[in-house]
Amino acid sequence: MTLADQQIIASEVANDASEYSMTEEQVETAISALRILLGRSTVLDLLSFDTASLTRSRLISIEALENNDPRVKAARQVVHVAEAGVHLAKTSFMPNPEVGVAAIHEKQYGSPWDDRVGVTVAIPLPSDVRDVPMETDARNRLAAAVSQEQQARRNVRQELAQVLSHLTATRDIFRNSVLSADSMNSRANEMSRSWQAGETSLVELLRARSAASSALQRRNQAEVAWHVAIVRTLIAAGEFQ
Repeated sequence: MTLADQQIIASEVANDASEYSMTEEQVETAISALRILLGRSTVLDLLSFDTASLTRSRLISIEALENNDPRVKAARQVVHVAEAGVHLAKTSFMPNPEVGVAAIHEKQYGSPWDDRVGVTVAIPLPSDVRDVPMETDARNRLAAAVSQEQQARRNVRQELAQVLSHLTATRDIFRNSVLSADSMNSRANEMSRSWQAGETSLVELLRARSAASSALQRRNQAEVAWHVAIVRTLIAAGEFQ
């Protein structure tokens, strides 16, 4: 092996060692962030969430997932309360009666009666001045509640569409990365045999090995992204435990 080849090998080893150290640091940082986020010392095994996890979950139609979302449920409850308010405003056409009681000690004025008690009852008549604004206010609250529910449904529907679309995209990217990694690894093996036969330089072999390593790294990253997309889908469907 020539001195130039030895220098090339030493350079590649140093680069790989540096990359390995950086990767270790990234792993430790990610694990620490997950522990803080989850509030527990154990870390989820992302690779355990696969297509079988999706099959076991109750992933049904977008409409059903939308109706089960807590934000939509809360908005729908506000609508129910507003509807009850409109019904109450419509049926409350008769104002509340007013009752008054008055008592006077008349004996002190020389009256033959000791005390006199009087009761007054006032029943206001229905009035558009009172009823119309009350019903209008109730209808305005209902309209606002319905608008908020529609906005909540749009937000949830958009998020679900993005999550499912991302799941499909990451799955396809992972499949393509597997094919690419296999092809680059096969090419590197062929280059290794060619180098042993003296048909290829060491530089070309190292380049092929480096390309195969990069392809494998992209494949691993794509796999992790796919499993993360599965977890996101389960969270969106309310099935993540």
